[in-house]
Amino acid sequence: MTAEAWYRLPGERQWVRIEQLEGEPEELVSCGQIGHAPGFVLAPFAATADVPVVLIRPDRISTGDVPQQTTHGKTATAVEHGDKEAYVSDFRLFHAKLCDSSFDKLVLARCSDIDTDTVEDALQLFFRACSLYPQQFVALVRTARSGTWLMATPEVLLCSEGASWHTMALAGTISAECDDAGWTAKNRMEQQYVAAYVEQCLSRCATEIKKEGPYTVVAGSLKHLRTDFTFALKPGQSIGTLVSELHPTPAVCGLPKSEARQFILNNEHIDRRYYSGFAGPVDIGGHSSLFVTLRCMEISGSHCRLYAGGGLLRESTAEQEWRETEAKLSTMKDLIR
Repeated sequence: MTAEAWYRLPGERQWVRIEQLEGEPEELVSCGQIGHAPGFVLAPFAATADVPVVLIRPDRISTGDVPQQTTHGKTATAVEHGDKEAYVSDFRLFHAKLCDSSFDKLVLARCSDIDTDTVEDALQLFFRACSLYPQQFVALVRTARSGTWLMATPEVLLCSEGASWHTMALAGTISAECDDAGWTAKNRMEQQYVAAYVEQCLSRCATEIKKEGPYTVVAGSLKHLRTDFTFALKPGQSIGTLVSELHPTPAVCGLPKSEARQFILNNEHIDRRYYSGFAGPVDIGGHSSLFVTLRCMEISGSHCRLYAGGGLLRESTAEQEWRETEAKLSTMKDLIR
């Protein structure tokens, strides 16, 4: 085996393992190539020579039941390193560009490094995530180029079943303990930006578009606002062209899209790598399921790097946004504790 991906779809009880037994995963030139061959895709926020879109060939596919319960083999001592000063510095720069109307929305990301006194068993973390987050897409991906990534994400980028397709706009975050009265005008505006963007993209590539929402969904310890879209592809359109239109959505990037993406790449302190990209099976058993790589971490022995981000509008404050990223990081932290 040279590369593998384990995944469990939302609401399912079985995991799927895709293995490439020989050679290295294919590196795609662009998202537009997705769909030319079956496999498991791992794509970054912005593809480069060092962080490419990779396609794991399905030389062997196996399935099994997710264990009912998983526990730590031993208690790990963890030391966390987070740079709030760097985050606040980025926030000030990003917020200034919102206030002078250069952008309508920008997404600011950060990472948190955690060192443990034990080497983390990535597969046990995967099974633990499956148990803790039954309604999220959970995946563990290992390739030489990408390293090892684990995610438990609530956000669909694109799913298909036969001729029927589905995507969503997911934005706005509050604690799961809050009732729906906790949604602020800022939360609702953020969600509206993403929903309008998705609808605009679909108008170019799809037909028979149906929209439902926004409504509240729970993801772990958090709530989000979600709008669902179902549709059919127009003749001549493919999953690759649609992914190219959608990615990155304003939920992980900003508006206007191309300018926001470049601003993030030029000014954000961290290198996002595969955080806020997407991952999932393509044309496996007649289905494709791509999810945005949120609530994720990169694992290297006893070191874990966790990623989180949040959408900034003019109304945002640094402390409020920092707390939101802390809440999002808890999804992965709870697996290590």
